[in-house]
Amino acid sequence: MTLAAEAYIAGKHRALEASETRFAHALRGANDGIWDWDLDNDELYVSDRWANMLGRTPDQVEPSAAGWLALVHPDDLEDFQRAVARHLAGKTPTIMHEYRILCRDGGYLRVLLRGVLESVAGRRRLAGSQSDISQRFQVQEQLEFAARHDALTGLINRAQLNQVLQETAQRMMREGARSAALLFIDLDRFKLINDSLGHAAGDRVLVHVARRLQACLRPGDHLARFGGDEFIMILDDLACPEDAEVVAARVLSRLREPLQFGERSLVVSASIGLTPLRAGGALDDALQAADMALYSAKEAGKARYKSYTDDMQIRVRQRLRLESTLLQALEQRQFELHYQPVFDMRLPSSAAPVAVEALLRWRHEGKPVAPVDFIPILEESGEIVPVGYWVLETACSQTAVWHAQGHTDLLCSVNLSGLQLLESDFVERVRAILQRTGMPPEQLVLEITESLLIDHSGNTLVALRELATMGIQIALDDFGTGYCSLGYLNRFPLHIIKLDRGFLHDAHASDAHMTICKAIIGLSAGLKLKVIAEGIERLEQVDLLLQEQCHYGQGYLFSRPLPAEALTALIEHTKIAQGARHEDQ
Repeated sequence: MTLAAEAYIAGKHRALEASETRFAHALRGANDGIWDWDLDNDELYVSDRWANMLGRTPDQVEPSAAGWLALVHPDDLEDFQRAVARHLAGKTPTIMHEYRILCRDGGYLRVLLRGVLESVAGRRRLAGSQSDISQRFQVQEQLEFAARHDALTGLINRAQLNQVLQETAQRMMREGARSAALLFIDLDRFKLINDSLGHAAGDRVLVHVARRLQACLRPGDHLARFGGDEFIMILDDLACPEDAEVVAARVLSRLREPLQFGERSLVVSASIGLTPLRAGGALDDALQAADMALYSAKEAGKARYKSYTDDMQIRVRQRLRLESTLLQALEQRQFELHYQPVFDMRLPSSAAPVAVEALLRWRHEGKPVAPVDFIPILEESGEIVPVGYWVLETACSQTAVWHAQGHTDLLCSVNLSGLQLLESDFVERVRAILQRTGMPPEQLVLEITESLLIDHSGNTLVALRELATMGIQIALDDFGTGYCSLGYLNRFPLHIIKLDRGFLHDAHASDAHMTICKAIIGLSAGLKLKVIAEGIERLEQVDLLLQEQCHYGQGYLFSRPLPAEALTALIEHTKIAQGARHEDQ
């Protein structure tokens, strides 16, 4: 019996040791810390893992409730004590509470506490586990941050902007609240940056712009990326509404500073629409008002700010009516062409023009509308494609008439839209128009802008080469005003460079513009490209151009754009004058 009893007891001990080993192994595998708090004696036990989470050993943790509470983050202490008290009062079946606890290195670890109250031999004990949830919490914070912020710039996004606007509107309803304003910021010609330098460079520009805008904020202000190259700035607690204009001016000044990308320097400008935020005002109304002010700033020439006024709403309605009428103008035959003559400046003033440029004109409600006001609408709507074909056919038909009248050397220039070049059958339609009108391909010049050369799909290059093979001449308009690389001058089949009027206008007052004019003319001559100067208004400009061996020009000094009948009369007049001069000789 004694041997049997000893064997039984030894077996029990081995089973207990095995059980304890399995329990300890399970605790290590669970990666949780274990704690046990004797409430009656205020004795706290913590496992090695519990202490190791904090960079400590169990001996370095005071074995009492006070020792534990001393490690709880001060901001979390009240909630921690409340969670424990509610469970001890029987209001919760278990304790499950997140809080921060002090580590030995001075930082705080976010943990999840689990526990339950039990009575053992009449003594109350609170025991449970503690898990490190810092990594999970970081992921959660990252997800929450991503939901509220723009991934590229780190600014708040549109969803968070709405929250900020609501909070601002609520604050402004309180007594004693000061003024607030909204700035709608849009970068000028940003699409051209993307097209010429690539979207990766465009993204870098947006990041730099965001940093500069942030540097203009005051404490309490907010900046959001609204989308694309648009930003919204909320100015809160302004001393007076006019202070918003001070901030807007500071933004424009800061953005004008050149951006450096390696050896490349880039200047970015922006237009800003500004509107005050009113207590109780609808958020959508504020955004709409700022957007209208932004449009007014763009319309006024960009790189400036405009404050919202009530008459802007009237102008927007007028623009909507204008757009609706414009999109029907082709069908209702409201368009007409004017032709600006191009002269060989080496010849006498009585000489006939050597070329004409066809320019689209439109009258709305009996009044002429500036091309700068309606051409962008045609581009945005896509209506520029059928209108462009109408312009081309009308100009070719009229030029063929002039040829039939004996002016066989007269060239005709027609401006192309980028949307036209993207048409898969564009070249074939041009060929058909030439056949219908009898216009010789060699007498047609198609003008493109720098932005049309920047077509990474290669469609533009293929189309232009086909046109050049037909004998059509290609002119590059507004050269030097965009971000076009000089490499494009060799890559594309160009025949003519048009010197932008902006450079010529200030050439005598600006050494820089004078240098640019001379450089463009010299570069073109070196590449065997003809140069036509635009916007000639003064005789001194003619002298400069002839001195630099630029022989062709157009501008108000010679003639404004004229209807076909008036230009016919001009050509006939020069023909008579030439005949009289020959007789005198």
